[in-house]
Amino acid sequence: MPVDTHGRWPWIAVALAPSAWGAALSRREALRRDDAWVALLGLPILLAHQTEEWVRPGGFLPFCNERLLGSDRPTWPLTERDGFHVNVTVGWGTAIAAAALWRRSAAPAAIVLWAPPRPAKGVGKRSSPPEWASASAPGCRWR
Repeated sequence: MPVDTHGRWPWIAVALAPSAWGAALSRREALRRDDAWVALLGLPILLAHQTEEWVRPGGFLPFCNERLLGSDRPTWPLTERDGFHVNVTVGWGTAIAAAALWRRSAAPAAIVLWAPPRPAKGVGKRSSPPEWASASAPGCRWR
């Protein structure tokens, strides 16, 4: 079954996710002692999240545009370029900054793990969990 990922970057997320999880799990004792797990788990969680949103089961861009924003086009008003910059530029950049800046500030890690909820998604729809629930569960972002 062909998959429309709306770009190549989601395949990079798929390829990097196992390595990111492997690196985090191999250092779990040190991460636990130092509380650095908060910062260093941001990237593996984000890559896994992006994989399910954009590759399997995928369909995030058409879902947002057609169902949430009421567009008759699957790639407008949110475009593939928007998806790239939100997920790669901001998402990966913040996750890497969280790991690099952990000793100075926990703010980047908090941004990655506890991103602001998106209330429009779950409002009035019993088929998807309410977004406010994800705000209380670190690393869990419901679609």
